[in-house]
Amino acid sequence: MSEQIFPLLKELILENVTTSRKVRFEYFGGEPLLNEKMVCALVNFAKTLEQETGIHVLHRVSTNLTFLSERLLNVICENDFVVSVSIDGTKEVQDIQRPTKNGKSSYDTILHNVKRIKNKNPLIKTVARMTVAQKEITIFDNICSLVSTGLFNYVSLYPATITDSNGASNKYFFDEDIKEQYREVFSRYQEICALNQDFRGFLEVEKILDIILTGKLSVGHCSAGGNYCTLSSDGSVVTCHRLCGKKKFVLNNGTSGKLDTVLRNRWSRHVDEDLTCSKCFARYVCGGGCKHEHISATGNFEEKNKISCAYRMFFLEEIISNIDNLSKGFKERYLPLDDMFVFCGRPVVNNYRNKLPNDEIFCFYDI
Repeated sequence: MSEQIFPLLKELILENVTTSRKVRFEYFGGEPLLNEKMVCALVNFAKTLEQETGIHVLHRVSTNLTFLSERLLNVICENDFVVSVSIDGTKEVQDIQRPTKNGKSSYDTILHNVKRIKNKNPLIKTVARMTVAQKEITIFDNICSLVSTGLFNYVSLYPATITDSNGASNKYFFDEDIKEQYREVFSRYQEICALNQDFRGFLEVEKILDIILTGKLSVGHCSAGGNYCTLSSDGSVVTCHRLCGKKKFVLNNGTSGKLDTVLRNRWSRHVDEDLTCSKCFARYVCGGGCKHEHISATGNFEEKNKISCAYRMFFLEEIISNIDNLSKGFKERYLPLDDMFVFCGRPVVNNYRNKLPNDEIFCFYDI
């Protein structure tokens, strides 16, 4: 990507965003920090945009953080980036799953660079983005090792996707043994959060807890195609960052700031409009599941990936079953998650359950 994209980017923003809204720049790759010139130019572009329009820009980068120049360090810290770091646990696990190109350790380099960021700006929010792809060192131990460093404010946890014999990435690294490891994490969740005073929790868990405990509804799984779109290096705009290069998901071919309204509406429709999801009790927490995962399994974002659904149902049920293990004070914590882009900006609305008179509150049960 080069600065030639800036006129289109500005037109997209002005066409689709009012001054009352924020814009979030997600730096994604590949490894975005290798394009140092472009990252710095985008930050300067954002400052100029804010001065001209009053539209505030937030910055978040997904990075393996094996490269961090002094210039990038200053840009990240001076502009309050959210930094999501691909790191999977202990040194042993990280170096097996994510060695450098020449086969050497990546763990020490990454922790060194996170320390540089934290030393320069302790208020920078850092996320350990963990992928589960092995069993020998448990998920609990991997998480505890990262939290105990004191370098990460949040953990984001996902099972690896596995390519099946047909070449489709529609399976999770998620069997009964892994389920038991997840259960240990959920049952000891508050214990994990107490390991370091700067650690605030698991992004996905905290988002679901917020929905359940404060009374909110997920109207969609993520904001992709609606409030969240991806500007590719070729100038096209697609519904999701995982779909760059897929022509059938192009919202704009780079000719103007307008987006394909028909595709946008199909992609971001309300969960109750989905024939499968509208019958599921979990729909107002899940929001319908990741459309890219549906595409990988079925070839159609409107047809469900059953493996993905089963994982999300397990995740939700384990959170619900362990809520009583959390103290009153822990459940009443306030974590501002909107800027953290959890579940790619999962759209939620208030259900106003605490404002309804008693005779208007109904409970429904499956019998």
